[in-house]
This record gives sequence, structure tokens and C-alpha cells, in this order.
Amino acid sequence: MSVRGQIIFWSIVVILIFASVPLITTYLFPKDQCAIALSKGKGTCCYGSGQCRRCFDVSPHPIRSSNGTMIESDPGIEQHNALVEALICECNNYRNETNDKEIETLFKILTGKKEDAKTICLSESMLLVKYNY
Repeated sequence: MSVRGQIIFWSIVVILIFASVPLITTYLFPKDQCAIALSKGKGTCCYGSGQCRRCFDVSPHPIRSSNGTMIESDPGIEQHNALVEALICECNNYRNETNDKEIETLFKILTGKKEDAKTICLSESMLLVKYNY
């Protein structure tokens, strides 16, 4: 192969590598949908699975408070409440360790602590509180 042919060949290889890196990293290391929505300040974030899936809008929006006045929602409170609702639902459906990973993941996001699903769901001292506006 001539020098010119080698330069063209290696140039094509380099271009293909650079073009494929974003695609490969997207498939190998998918970003968390909630992390993307929260970082952009818009979109929907969901936790839980199946019938226990709970979603919230990450951008502030008008809602009615408990005393009837209109206020702006707080994405932090919305996230906390969605996590609590999803975790309670998952624990209510806790059977035969089929949803252990989901329960443990939700609990870790909510509290920052690592605990096994059985302890989380069957503990008498576990207290999950939702915030009201």
C-alpha cells in the first residue's frame, strides 16, 4: 500500500473511532433519565417499576397547597414524595425477593444508606414521610 493509501486508511479509522465513541458510551453507560432531567431543569423523572412507578415534573409549576392557595412546586419535595410513594408501593408488593433490587435502589436514593430489601420492608422502625405543601 502506498503512503497516500495508508494515510487515507488510518484517517478513516480515526474518524470511525471518534464517531463511534459517543454511541458506544451511550449503550455501555446509559445515563439516568432522572439525572438528565434534573440537570436540565425540565422533563419528567420516574422511580419504581410497573404499578409502583411514580413520576414527577422536575420544573417548578403551580400547584394548590393544603390551605387552597396556589404556590410553586418544589422539585426536591416532588422527588422525595415520588420516592416515598414508589418505595411504599414496592414494599407492599414485597414477595419472594422478586423486587429486592428496586427496593434497595429506591431506599439508597432516598436515604443514601445501603440496606437489604427485607430489612427495609419488614422493619417495624422504618418510617417514611411525605412532605405536604
